[in-house]
Amino acid sequence: MKSDADPKVDYAFKKIFGTEANVDLLENLVNAVLQRPVEDRIVQLQIRNPFNEKETAKDKLSILDIKATDARGRQYNIEMQLLAVHHFKQWALYYWARVYCGQLGEASDYYAGKKEGH
Repeated sequence: MKSDADPKVDYAFKKIFGTEANVDLLENLVNAVLQRPVEDRIVQLQIRNPFNEKETAKDKLSILDIKATDARGRQYNIEMQLLAVHHFKQWALYYWARVYCGQLGEASDYYAGKKEGH
């Protein structure tokens, strides 16, 4: 089935790669981008809720393009970004921090987060 949808457009990207029906496409995409050795390739990605919920009314809401977890428990923030925005480094750091902190439980050691995920 041919489609005219451009996968670089946010909506199309999420529709193509962000559904359980196409999780194998997402695994292949992430593995191709990360270029990991075969023994360290991502398998069994599970697509998760892309919202990083606010803890207080004044918190900043963040919505990822795709949030996923692999079989090892590593979490991934998968984003399609076409424009070079001046605040990209700060934006990426904030989104990474939210995903990383989401892995820590109340009694967790700060090193308990799965550092290999992106």
